[in-house]
Amino acid sequence: MKHYLAVVLLIFLLISCKNSTETNPKITNNQFHFIEIGLTEIKTTKFPTQWNVGSYDESPSISKEDIDLEQKLNDLDYFDSIKGKSLKSKIYDSLLKESNQKIDSVFIIDSLSNKNTSFIYVKSFKTLNDNSYEFPPKIHEIDILVFSKSKFKKKINIYSDKNFPFFVDLKLGYLDKKGNLYIRQFETDEESTKFIREEHFSISENGNTKLISSQIIKQKESPLNNDNFKPKEWKGFYEITTKAISEYNNQEIDLLYSITVKSNNAAILSIGAEYSEDYWCEGNYNLSIDKNILYAKGKCDEDDTNDFYLKFENGKYYIKSKRFLNSDWQELKKT
Repeated sequence: MKHYLAVVLLIFLLISCKNSTETNPKITNNQFHFIEIGLTEIKTTKFPTQWNVGSYDESPSISKEDIDLEQKLNDLDYFDSIKGKSLKSKIYDSLLKESNQKIDSVFIIDSLSNKNTSFIYVKSFKTLNDNSYEFPPKIHEIDILVFSKSKFKKKINIYSDKNFPFFVDLKLGYLDKKGNLYIRQFETDEESTKFIREEHFSISENGNTKLISSQIIKQKESPLNNDNFKPKEWKGFYEITTKAISEYNNQEIDLLYSITVKSNNAAILSIGAEYSEDYWCEGNYNLSIDKNILYAKGKCDEDDTNDFYLKFENGKYYIKSKRFLNSDWQELKKT
């Protein structure tokens, strides 16, 4: 009954805002057509397996081709250009959210019907409920909700953008009027973007989906999977003296960071400096790990200036923080 009321209310809302949508569903000459969504270039644009987006330590530098490829991918990301009518009711949350997700907002984009089947196009903003992240990852999605005889049948995902610390999972879809859904999936970390999968689905006029083709793009083995990027144990005492700007007098100073990593979840930071304003943020830090990089956050949480990152590479330990004048990775001494 709840899902029946959901589809009735959705269609009512769509009728009230139909003049604001760009495309109207049509059934001409007894032939059903879907509403197009996405960019047709998604299925035709050529991408290599991988290209660089960042340069750290010995990583390859960014070329003009890399910059052009990343811009080309950004141009295909159409999420922000899709408009809709905001829904305040929570009745649709159960249709959209998956485990460990919280629905932040939902927008109705458009709808169409064919006999006893209704297709509701929705755009949603979500948050991943996972305590292992200091800042919960955000998720943007576009889905088609399929109802048969006013009962919920399935959800078809068209677009997905999942933002994790140090990592973005992007799924771009293009749906044409005949129900052909073309999907391309990308993963971006601090160093590169990888083209990992492409798929072609067919959606029938009654909402059934059929996989036409699927290809996993073969990747070169990531160096992050190599033992050279994985320490035997993070626990231990680390130290670095580096340049910073004093919070007391805005002068350049030598700042000592002494870090005791107690586990993969906790560390203690001691700061060596003359003025209390410069060692105010020392104390306990919470750690989270992603792709072999430790992220540390302490009591100074008004922004991320005093947070720091640790990584292990080729037998050495490194630190990075916005608190330091040198914003690149710097070598740590472990004792």
